[in-house]
Amino acid sequence: MNLGIHRNVYIPMYVDSTCAMQMMKQGTGSFKRAKHIKVRFFWMKDLIDEGKIKLIYVPTDELVADILTKPMSGGKFQYLLFKLIGWSHIMKNDDDN
Repeated sequence: MNLGIHRNVYIPMYVDSTCAMQMMKQGTGSFKRAKHIKVRFFWMKDLIDEGKIKLIYVPTDELVADILTKPMSGGKFQYLLFKLIGWSHIMKNDDDN
């Protein structure tokens, strides 16, 4: 019986740091400024190698998680809010009619 469960589905992880992506893929803190990071923190490499997580680069201005972690206001807040709730368009102002 098929329950519609897909076993080969990965979890997308949106990252705005190419350096962090490279470190996670390599599984080492071999960079000069990251030697303090211990190998035990690179368990994510195993998840990436197993295909359970896929790293996807997203420019900083497009990273929706920032709305939850950084203070912001105005247009950027509204833009990220609309992305977060799945609106693909920005509402027009009443003055635009």
